[in-house]
Amino acid sequence: MKLSIIIVNYNVRHFLEQCLYSVEKAISGIEADVWVVDNASVDDSMEMVREKFPWVQCIDNAENVGFAKANNQAAIASNSEYVLLLNPDTILPEDNLKKVLAYMDSHPKCGASGVRMYDGAGTFLPESKRGLPTPWVAFYKIFGLSSIFPKSEKFARYHLGHLDPNENQRVEILAGAYMMMRRDAWNKAGMLDETYFMYGEDIDLSYSIEKAGYEVHYLANAPIIHYKGESTKKGSLNYVFIFYNAMLIFAKKHLSKGYASAFSLLIRMAIYLRAALSIGKRIVSRLALPVLDILVFTGGMQFIIKYWEHNHRFIEGGSYPDFYKWGITPIYALLWVIGLILAGGYRKPIKLNRILSGLILGTSFIFILYALSPDEFRFSRALIIMGSAWMTFAVLTLRFAISFVPGSQTGLWSTDQRRVGFIGFEKNANGVKSLLSSDERPLSTFDILELENLQSECYALDINELILDSTALSYAQITEIFKEYGRQKIRFQIAYPEEGWMIGSNSIHTRGQALGKKSFALSEAKVLRNKRTFDILVCLFLWTLSPIAIWAPRLRVLWWQTFSVLLGMKTWVGYANPLPSLPNIKKGVIPIKNLQDKDLQMKADNAYASTADINVDARALIRFLRKG
Repeated sequence: MKLSIIIVNYNVRHFLEQCLYSVEKAISGIEADVWVVDNASVDDSMEMVREKFPWVQCIDNAENVGFAKANNQAAIASNSEYVLLLNPDTILPEDNLKKVLAYMDSHPKCGASGVRMYDGAGTFLPESKRGLPTPWVAFYKIFGLSSIFPKSEKFARYHLGHLDPNENQRVEILAGAYMMMRRDAWNKAGMLDETYFMYGEDIDLSYSIEKAGYEVHYLANAPIIHYKGESTKKGSLNYVFIFYNAMLIFAKKHLSKGYASAFSLLIRMAIYLRAALSIGKRIVSRLALPVLDILVFTGGMQFIIKYWEHNHRFIEGGSYPDFYKWGITPIYALLWVIGLILAGGYRKPIKLNRILSGLILGTSFIFILYALSPDEFRFSRALIIMGSAWMTFAVLTLRFAISFVPGSQTGLWSTDQRRVGFIGFEKNANGVKSLLSSDERPLSTFDILELENLQSECYALDINELILDSTALSYAQITEIFKEYGRQKIRFQIAYPEEGWMIGSNSIHTRGQALGKKSFALSEAKVLRNKRTFDILVCLFLWTLSPIAIWAPRLRVLWWQTFSVLLGMKTWVGYANPLPSLPNIKKGVIPIKNLQDKDLQMKADNAYASTADINVDARALIRFLRKG
């Protein structure tokens, strides 16, 4: 027997089924057996395995014996030249096993190899290659130096950031999600240490293989998908404690007594530090923007008050009391902030309609307070009106500026719309649409895309979710799509039409009711009113930027169009090529997309008519200012 594949399962029925479909194709032409060890799952995982994959060897544990012991059970029962430990939430391309086995056959010193892994969002997983977590390596990671210097050989050694992930490398530690080992190396390393219940055993095994005289390699040319966290939720605090406890076991076993003590101290510090940082980060992230809004408004109002004093209210001398400037004004700002909070203006993703609603609500609070206040506290309604204009300008400008800061994740120009692209057989499209009806998020558009034109069609139609037909695409093609389009923040799901389900990183859909036909958004009066309000607000905003617009070419183009937009002759964003079948709107200053392909342009216009809202228009304007 050339290869034994061992998969430990715990309540991930659909991920396991998908994994076995990919394994079945990957072992074609290889003398291999597959073992599934179940750790007392309460779903119907094993019934599914026995029914759909009768060639799989099954071991049913009456209790959860942990990852290490479950893998050892199957390894002892099997007899092959190579052993592969594989997580159930993985997908193997058809040529993966052949590539890895060929590499290991040609590198006899290689005792274990791992591969390049991408998660369910198409993001490269840095734990595909790791360094030995010595006390100093752990120190650099725990205290954030590895993040500050991600390419440093010294500070980023935990994930070996100095090594090119696109090249095969000799490394120190592999991830347990995919570990291909020679049987001899596995035996000499002593199998998996069952002291570890979960996490850390892959570090221990990799290090033990190195100590047994073998090398550990990372292969960049055999990528897989590892959804990561579907078997165990890795974002939980419980995960942190289990993982760090595993690190303590490793330190006591492999490091000298002095090093182990230092490591133990570091780990315990890390647990408390991480908890404190998490709480602090949460507080700062929630308070930073409201506090900034109050400070910016209060500061700007001092200039407005001074202008009003000198040119209107106190021309012949005098001024408003400091109590008004530094006491009442911050209260006004606080009321606007309360309005924004109540309207969801600080909730991410930040939405323009929620911001405007919050500002209107805050203005209402201020006028109510003004009306109920004694005469000595009623200073100026004109300043309230000017203040509301300043607050609107300041809030929108702050959000606009922050949205360009890397990592801010404001989502200001994002949309809740679900714009789905389907890649597969046309006969399966209706079945996939019926599966989508079980989701709480409504379907905005659904287009059948061509793999050859995927890049241009995704751009033209603003696709934010791709559904991949497993019957039409190979797992190698699916992996490549994850890899290429993950950086575009597109959500992925893989459909199994014949089985009646599809699966994504955070969702599983089974059969539902068919979706009804969706009308055009631009046919709805509410959407058109919001669009017109947005047009007017953009005009006012551009007028406040007049000194800047004179020198900025693209802003200048928009500024000159404000008059025709304000008079209702044009709208800021419209179709590129209006068709009679689309709702009638004013001519756009800029088209939603400007494409050379006429058929693709027609699809883009149709998608805009179906999903138009002020966030879509805002993104189009920002795209014009960035790229023209």
